[in-house]
Amino acid sequence: MPGKGLGGGHNYCRNPVGESKAWCYTTDPGKRWESCSVPDCATYTPPSTIPGGDLTAVVSPEMLSDAYSAPIAGWCVNAANGEKVDTVNQDDLYASDAEGPSTCYNFCEPFVNTPGYVGMQWNTVASGTVRCRCLFDDGDVPTALPAGVRTVTDGTSVGPVVGKSAWVPSVGENQYCYPFKGYMDATRRAIYGTGEPLTDYLNFKVYGTEVRVANAEKQYDQNQNYINKMSPAFDNATHASLSATGNTWSAYMLPEEINIHKDSVLQFNFTLEEETVDGFQAVCLDNDTEETGSNGKCFVLRSSQGWIQNMVNVVTQTGLGETSVQSIPVGDFFVGPVNYIVFIQDSDGADRSMGRSSIGGLKLLSLENEQLQIEIDGQVEYLKNDQVSYKNNGQDNEDTKDYWMRLSEDYTAVQINGNQWKALPLNSPYNVTVNTILELDSVIDQSVDFHAICLDTDTSRSNVLEGNECVVLQNIKEAANKFHHVTTKLEVSVAKRTAIPFGSFWNLKEDEYVTVNYLAFIQDNDQSVKHNGRSTWSNFRLYNVENEPIRLSVFGENMTVANIQEPLENAVGDLQDSRDHVMSVSSDGRTITATSNSWKMMALPETIMVTPATVLKFDFTLYEESELHAICLLDENFIMDGRNDCFFTAGLQDHSTTQGEKITPYTLEGEMRSYDINVGSYFTGEVKYLGIIMDNDLSFTPGDVERTLGQSSWSNIEIYNLPTLDIGFNGDTIAVENAQISYDTNQDSTPIQDHMATIDGPSINMVGNMWRALKLPTPLSVSDLGDFIVSFEFTVAQAAEIHSICFDENLESGQQDNPKNEDPRRCVSPAYFQKKTYPLHQILTDFQTREGESHRYVLNLSKLFDRMSNPINYIAFQHDNDADESAGDSTFSNITITTFLASCLGDFSFQLSDCTTELFLGKVAEAMDANATCTSTDPLMELMVILDATQETDVYKHIEKICTSAYKTEQYDFADNTLGIDQATERQLVKEYIDGGTVMNYEVEDDSAVKIGQVNDKYATSRLLSWPKHHALDNCDVGAAMCCFVASRTNSEPVSNSDLCYVDMKASKRTAHVQDGWSIYGEPTDNVYCEGFAWGKDSGSLSNALKGNALFHVGFVDNLFSNGNVEQVPGAPLCGCMDRMPVVTNATCTNVTASGSVVDVSFDSTAGLFDASFTIGDIGYDDCGDLSSHYKAVVGADSPDAAYIDSRVVGDGGCHDAINGFLSKKGLVKG
Repeated sequence: MPGKGLGGGHNYCRNPVGESKAWCYTTDPGKRWESCSVPDCATYTPPSTIPGGDLTAVVSPEMLSDAYSAPIAGWCVNAANGEKVDTVNQDDLYASDAEGPSTCYNFCEPFVNTPGYVGMQWNTVASGTVRCRCLFDDGDVPTALPAGVRTVTDGTSVGPVVGKSAWVPSVGENQYCYPFKGYMDATRRAIYGTGEPLTDYLNFKVYGTEVRVANAEKQYDQNQNYINKMSPAFDNATHASLSATGNTWSAYMLPEEINIHKDSVLQFNFTLEEETVDGFQAVCLDNDTEETGSNGKCFVLRSSQGWIQNMVNVVTQTGLGETSVQSIPVGDFFVGPVNYIVFIQDSDGADRSMGRSSIGGLKLLSLENEQLQIEIDGQVEYLKNDQVSYKNNGQDNEDTKDYWMRLSEDYTAVQINGNQWKALPLNSPYNVTVNTILELDSVIDQSVDFHAICLDTDTSRSNVLEGNECVVLQNIKEAANKFHHVTTKLEVSVAKRTAIPFGSFWNLKEDEYVTVNYLAFIQDNDQSVKHNGRSTWSNFRLYNVENEPIRLSVFGENMTVANIQEPLENAVGDLQDSRDHVMSVSSDGRTITATSNSWKMMALPETIMVTPATVLKFDFTLYEESELHAICLLDENFIMDGRNDCFFTAGLQDHSTTQGEKITPYTLEGEMRSYDINVGSYFTGEVKYLGIIMDNDLSFTPGDVERTLGQSSWSNIEIYNLPTLDIGFNGDTIAVENAQISYDTNQDSTPIQDHMATIDGPSINMVGNMWRALKLPTPLSVSDLGDFIVSFEFTVAQAAEIHSICFDENLESGQQDNPKNEDPRRCVSPAYFQKKTYPLHQILTDFQTREGESHRYVLNLSKLFDRMSNPINYIAFQHDNDADESAGDSTFSNITITTFLASCLGDFSFQLSDCTTELFLGKVAEAMDANATCTSTDPLMELMVILDATQETDVYKHIEKICTSAYKTEQYDFADNTLGIDQATERQLVKEYIDGGTVMNYEVEDDSAVKIGQVNDKYATSRLLSWPKHHALDNCDVGAAMCCFVASRTNSEPVSNSDLCYVDMKASKRTAHVQDGWSIYGEPTDNVYCEGFAWGKDSGSLSNALKGNALFHVGFVDNLFSNGNVEQVPGAPLCGCMDRMPVVTNATCTNVTASGSVVDVSFDSTAGLFDASFTIGDIGYDDCGDLSSHYKAVVGADSPDAAYIDSRVVGDGGCHDAINGFLSKKGLVKG
């Protein structure tokens, strides 16, 4: 048993591994070893004579080196602290230095199993004292020794010894110290020297011998453990593994010291069950229990905190839930004695109990020469160097028998010199599947005809696989074309690692395999000089890749496609694929990455059908551009079948139109682009394979001799049928197939296949120029349509030129209606931004939706369409934008057709606090809900019937009329009744005042102020003041107005609250008395006071009815009457709608309310008439902060009108941008 400290050259009973008794090997083939009937060490008694035999017995150098470390000149002292050592000694036992080592070996032999024995020492004759010394720990010197044998017990040493010549300088060089390899100190004795059999232990096979490592845990590297930590658990059922939970740094003393040699390899299995937090797992071999120092090394198996300094981070890092097979060449990192094996599970997070792992199958090997190391499926094996000739087609005439491959000293490489065809047997048969890879490093120092590597069932190429056993990695001979070839050939003197997909080269299918027994090498040299050629092959790995399956989404269901990459041909027999360029698939199966020349196809688990509505969707990333990049939906194993089922999204080369379709826009290098391709518009039919093409034929990459250029990926591949457009029809649904066709073909300039309208059930979204039609599943006849009421919601996110919805008999857009036109108009436009050129080909709705707005339309098409006689076959949409075909974004949704409308309400009445359209419709809905005869609760459709409306705007106008008629009884016209006529000038005071004139602006003393006070006291809080008829106040479309003052009756300067930016006189030309012009105010002016008010856009609202009160309060009471503010900004009215007023930075705000007001509404079903009356409440005036914020609260912050108000009241510091925005329309800019 090498390394066990067993000297003597005999087979006596020993107990080196901690058994319950001493034991020895037997000569019985059926019994390897058995216990001996000898007393154990606890009852040891020295023999009566020393040495108990012939002191001159031959002791070989091997016996000495087996029991003792190499001798060290000098006295034996404690290796750690230099202390003296207790001895048993005797003089004059030998006469010459040559006899000294063997004599003292025999003299000390009886003590080698004595507890505390640490070594021996002998003196040279020149020392003057010829003496043998047997060395012991303090307190362990044997007693009752024979006469002549002396003891020296003045030492204090405990532990291993070392020679120290300086101990006695005069004679130090004349002594030799031999440390005992089998020394067992007190710590080890306490564990292994008790005489009790071990029951809690871990088996550790050390250099072929099973060693039992006791479960006697010691802390490794002080202060790393924590209180209440869990100790690792030994599996005492098999004694094969230990497992750890949470943070633990645990060292286990070996039964005896072992030595790590240069060729030592530590092997074991490691399983990671739970990650640590900020930690790692490691295995260590160490001479002590301190991690620092050079007498040991730790090997990190898994880290959750990155690279671990001062430790060896092994290459095979283990993943969560995985078991790795580790084979660590520990001798590459240190050599020397080892006393401990250590397991570390470091977990430094908040919860130090995190982390769970185990190790098992511990082995320490010493590799032997003449073996080739190969990793097979993660397990390191060593192939015997049994080289046999590898035959070619059964003929044993290729190999040069006199040449042999040479294996490297580290067993990882084989060097081939000259012509050789050689095979090495595998240790056991291996099944090659479609996923099998042989990976190796290789370098060719001198090339010959060709170099190849093979996996074979026997020692003859082509006996089973018809010559496909071998793959050529480099060749200069055409005959090598009979073999498979890697695309990336080796270059002379350039080291390269190659992964060879043998299963792919052999065209194996799923569940197919070929059993191989040999690894063969070919270095073929058919020239006369057979010794030419030299190559080296190393670091072999043979494994099956667990290829991630490809995961697609197909018609809403997940489809798993086996990752069996078959070659895809261009035409029948036209093979384009490089087999060794294997595509990778991400761990989630959603991304396929192709690198270098690859033409691959993967069989789908079931055939799918492409219809006109089928779409292929994917994300494409182009990392490095090659000749062609494409994805295919195939029914054959080649692409040139006339079906055009490959779709090219990038490439340097123009593809052939017979190969497939170019999809624009092409992706550029470094870009990622998402594609939605309506493949059903290119082909229909069966799909059996998914194909991927990345072509590199060197045509566009002349320097790329390895054809490695190019990398791209396809992610999130989805095949689906476009959703139908769902149209409501009398309470049911018509599902219109999403097979988009051009409507009015001379208008639909964008190819449908590349630019689809997006349909999602009830909605259709269009971006860019497109005129699209969908065929109804069943034509709608005129008799079927009846009233033909169409309702839909419409949103304009970005304006195009024309937005229309059409119901047409054919695919040609109709013209202006006239009796001679055989194709009347069938399109209704809710948003027409193009300059109108009459006659229009669309019917414009009354309400035109602006950019950023949404609106619900209800249209009676039986009234709007002329000459309806033929069935409606199509629903179509016009999204016209000729100026920029990519611009424009709008959506039609919730399209319904109602063919019969009848009112369900009789007489009803309700009361409103505010007569807005929204509240009015809400009360009608309540009445419908309370009426059992009403099957619908859509108030707009009910009022369409009651009011015999053509468009929904007719309903809104009628509601406005009902409300405003009710307000009239409470109105008072302050402009004409009180302040209207200046008797001296016969001019209308209010109207002239708003334009900046009259005595109210220019005279300090006049009686108008008194009249303002009278109106304010008498009417302003009890009556609705009429809105004056004035050009500055007409058509306030945004529902807001403002007054701005620049002078004061009472002060030299008015109190100002704003800067003045500019005045556009074209907007206020009747006030300015010029057709066009503008005034620009450059720097901050701070000389204008502006105050505004808002009522919104609902003309029937109470806020709208109170706008006259707001004008009177802001323009007359609050500023003129109370504060003396007068005079307008030159070129603008004093008060007016926002578009006619100056652009300023700020404006205060006044809000007028009439709390407690009531509008009573009733409907007489017999007369078909609504009636309304109004009871006014308490009118109040409140400060509402700034005008812009208040307006947003009235109409909504997202309203385009809110943005317009912000362009008129631009905020502090906003003048510069506002002025330049105005001037840019005139081709000017302000510096």
